[in-house]
Amino acid sequence: MWYHDSHKLEIQKVINIIGLLLFILVTLFAGAVLVDIPVIPDYLALHTFLETITVVIASLIFSVGWNAYRRGLPGNLLVIACAFLGVATLDFSHMLSYSGMPDFFTPSGPQKATNFWLFARFLAAITLLWVAVSTWRPANSIRFRYTTLGLVFFFVVIVHWLVLFHENWLPIAYKPGKGLTASKIYSEYFIIFLNLIAAGFLCKRLGQQLNFNAAGLIGVVSSMAMSELFFTRYQDLTDLFNLMGHLYKVVSYIFLYYAVFVETIEYPYNQLRDSQNQLQATLDVLPDMLLEVSRNGQIGFYRTTNNHLLTAIVKHNLSKSVGEFLSRSAEEVFIAALLEAEKKGLSQGKQIEIETAEGNRWFELSVSRKPVKPGVELRFIVLLHDITQRKQVEAELRIAATAFESQEGIIITDAHNVILRVNKSFTQITGYTAKDVIGHKPSLLASGRHDDKFFAAMWTQLNTNGTWEGEIWNRRKNGTIFIELLTITAVTDHKNKVSNYVASFSDITQRKKAEDEIQNLAFFDPLTQLPNRRMLLNRLQHTMVTSKRSGKTSALLFIDLDNFKTLNDTLGHGVGDLLLQLVAQRLLSTVREVDTVARLGGDEFLVILGELSRLHVDAVNYAGGVGDKILQVLNQSFQLGPYEYHITPSIGITLFNDQHPTDELLKQADIAMYQAKKSGRNTMRFFDPQMQDAINNRAALENQIRQAVELRQFQLFYQIQVDLYKRPIGAEALIRWIHPERGFVSPADFIPLAEETGLILSVGHWVLDSACSQLKSWQHNDFSRELVLSINVSAQQFREGDFVAQVESAVKRYSVNPRLLKLELTESLLLDNIDDTINIMNSLKQLGVQFSLDDFGTGYSSLQYLKLLPLNQLKIDQSFVRDISIDSNDEAIVSTIIVMAHSLNLDVIAEGVETEFQRKLLENMGCKQYQGYFFGKPMAIEQFQIELQKMTINTPKKTSPHLQENHTGFI
Repeated sequence: MWYHDSHKLEIQKVINIIGLLLFILVTLFAGAVLVDIPVIPDYLALHTFLETITVVIASLIFSVGWNAYRRGLPGNLLVIACAFLGVATLDFSHMLSYSGMPDFFTPSGPQKATNFWLFARFLAAITLLWVAVSTWRPANSIRFRYTTLGLVFFFVVIVHWLVLFHENWLPIAYKPGKGLTASKIYSEYFIIFLNLIAAGFLCKRLGQQLNFNAAGLIGVVSSMAMSELFFTRYQDLTDLFNLMGHLYKVVSYIFLYYAVFVETIEYPYNQLRDSQNQLQATLDVLPDMLLEVSRNGQIGFYRTTNNHLLTAIVKHNLSKSVGEFLSRSAEEVFIAALLEAEKKGLSQGKQIEIETAEGNRWFELSVSRKPVKPGVELRFIVLLHDITQRKQVEAELRIAATAFESQEGIIITDAHNVILRVNKSFTQITGYTAKDVIGHKPSLLASGRHDDKFFAAMWTQLNTNGTWEGEIWNRRKNGTIFIELLTITAVTDHKNKVSNYVASFSDITQRKKAEDEIQNLAFFDPLTQLPNRRMLLNRLQHTMVTSKRSGKTSALLFIDLDNFKTLNDTLGHGVGDLLLQLVAQRLLSTVREVDTVARLGGDEFLVILGELSRLHVDAVNYAGGVGDKILQVLNQSFQLGPYEYHITPSIGITLFNDQHPTDELLKQADIAMYQAKKSGRNTMRFFDPQMQDAINNRAALENQIRQAVELRQFQLFYQIQVDLYKRPIGAEALIRWIHPERGFVSPADFIPLAEETGLILSVGHWVLDSACSQLKSWQHNDFSRELVLSINVSAQQFREGDFVAQVESAVKRYSVNPRLLKLELTESLLLDNIDDTINIMNSLKQLGVQFSLDDFGTGYSSLQYLKLLPLNQLKIDQSFVRDISIDSNDEAIVSTIIVMAHSLNLDVIAEGVETEFQRKLLENMGCKQYQGYFFGKPMAIEQFQIELQKMTINTPKKTSPHLQENHTGFI
């Protein structure tokens, strides 16, 4: 039973009664200190009367509580009822066993009566304590009822068996003339203690919602504790304290009966009253119209809120038929609902339209037949629920459903982007049925053509603006790709949180194809598919803007085919068109993807090279290099059907890094192109004469390098390499170019161009062949046969597929010891394709060829890979040696390189040694091999051999560690 306000009054009553009892208790105890405790005359009759009252009350408690289960009341009441049946039985036996009463099976007396008393009090105390701490739950089980009753009956039988037949087993409680024993007093105190604990638990639960009368039970256990306190103080079985103990026991039983009665008898009526109040409150807030009508629709009474739309109408037609204010069709529906309720007892779902002051409104009828006695006219309760808004929503839903099945595909997802519904157009466009996609995400359609950035930007805009629209590539179920125009809208709930996403799309693949065709016609040359003049001008304008922003120079190339008209006149325009298509393909092969190749018209083409370099000369070189490629590819023959045809181009180039009128740039390129034609065709010209001089010099130098290889104008100079004792151990071969007209040409001038043009391969082959030839020559002299000759190898030469075969062929051709040949490689070469590099080096290592890592410390060598390379030597770059005596950083770097080389079991040689002080420092650091001007400059072979002979004579002889085998063959 729920805790309610009436319990507050009960609590106050209990507190007042307990206070009064405490006052009486304290007064008696205070008086007992001053005077003797009076004895009550004829106490036996009074005792019998009081015990009879307690037995009757305890029996009433059992009677009320035993039947409580039928109302679904807590099982704790049943426990109290059964326990107090046992208490009543023990109290009755106590009454019959009192002194002066006839024998009850065995002689009556104080000991026997006291034992029954104590067992009854213990049973009551332990029961109330259990009730105070346990949870009160309904107990409708028959088994629980009779089990509880059986346990109490068993306890009562055991107590009677002990007290009546084995009294000697129990401690003595009372001694005539002496009073209570200690065991009796302590037993009473223990029972008081149990009652006080129960009172504490019950007080703790007073502020909670409870289904029992806690206040009443507090009164019970409190008065029981006071009763027991009196029974610790009496001296005679008939004194005042004994009487007061019995009176307090009667009070406690009255309290208990009251608590049980309130919960089992009074509460159901309170509950019914609360239910009626709740029903009244529900009817008061019910927004619907409630009518009672007869079988023919006559209104008996109505109930509704004052502001209901139908209040005035129904009030005006009270005691009249509903037909007075309903249309004929609505009346027919109303009567049909009454007839259905008459047959089935209930009718629901029928709808009628009623004209009100605010216009026509729709109402839904719920009709229930009232139960009536036989012979009484049938009455019906009718509930009219306003469903006008629902009807409007249904109409809107029908419209939405019609729109949902539109020509566009529609996807509806939840807030987690999981598909909930799709329409028929979705299936028609994608090939996926609703069963295929529901429960999946729209990414099921992904074509893979959009990256993560695209979708991240899409979701950012969607979550920010609530909508996104754009074109997207998706994949149908059959795997074909299509383009769709997609619109996604986020749907939010009343808390402005996204609840759904609605996506509508249409297949625009055919439209995009048509647009592309129009785009091609507008911006692309239909013959070559290159951008036309219109597209060219747009891109040229864009390139000028980006060049100005970046500060990098760009270039425009004007290309005109020489004597193209002759081809058209002789072989026809069809062959000429074929040539133009092939020329377009070759031009595309010469430029970057970011560059533009366009057809201006006829046989004229233009190339835009965007953002080449901030340095003007570099931009000139790059543009000239592209021009060279174009000349090279267009000078190759064309296969035009059965005809093989040669044609040459004339190229004009202009550079720009600022915005100019596009016509001006085209004019400059056109002027340069005509200058190329005047110069004999099949060439190129820059609009700036200075640039032209630079490109001419470059082209001339390139041709001269080719001639130098063919005419053997290159020479090898040799720089000596010595050991710790300044004894020659080898030499480095350095290429030199002695031009017949220009004189000495620095390697810094021609080696980069040779590498750029690919001529470095021819130069490298010549160096390898010349080095092996020199090694062969040195084998005939004692002072030179042990020298190791080092040559530099370029990256292009090293990466040639047959480089290992080239080295092997040269060694075999000159029959030299491969251990005397050392290849110097740069760090940048080793870092590119490290696995291929290691394989090539291992193959050469098997031949016996040695390796030196040149310019070590100036690049970005990985120490992890360094240990994998089959190197023989590290070469300290001269930039570190030059300042070793004055720069502590260079000294530390050199020392580190030497220590690292030794730890890797590699030789180390320092180049650029120019003073004895430098050599001494290197020696102290552990470097024992040197190269530099201090020992000798690079020299021609004749001078080198003279200096070598002098050094050999002036230094002590020592067998070379490199030669321990026949010098004329492989190891």
